[in-house]
Amino acid sequence: GQMPRNVKLWSSWNYTRKVKTDSMKLSMTYWLNSIQKLNTETNFFLTLNPEKKISDREMHKEIIFTHPIFNLNNKEIKKQILERQGQNNIWVCGSFLGYGFHEDGIQSGLLVAENITKEDRPWTIEKSWNRIAV
Repeated sequence: GQMPRNVKLWSSWNYTRKVKTDSMKLSMTYWLNSIQKLNTETNFFLTLNPEKKISDREMHKEIIFTHPIFNLNNKEIKKQILERQGQNNIWVCGSFLGYGFHEDGIQSGLLVAENITKEDRPWTIEKSWNRIAV
């Protein structure tokens, strides 16, 4: 498997990297029972960039995702998108307008929804908007 052999070493997030290589590629395995408080005898895991092939017997489903890749052009592109928000009634949202995390996606989506509806979200979190800025 993707987890340490010693169960006492398991944590919610477990990562490994091959030491005998120049690659900085990490393998990350989430122990979903711990993170989601699953009340089941079966352990469930989610692995990103598996170091070893996961057997078909152990795999529930394989999904290929991509994440935003940031470079020096991103800051200028984000600035242009944010300056043009709402022009011609076109709005853009996505995690790429922040740092690429789930919370950035929801924050940018909420900002678009608030601008379109002119309604504020029914809760407040200090500086909830500050992740979506140039």
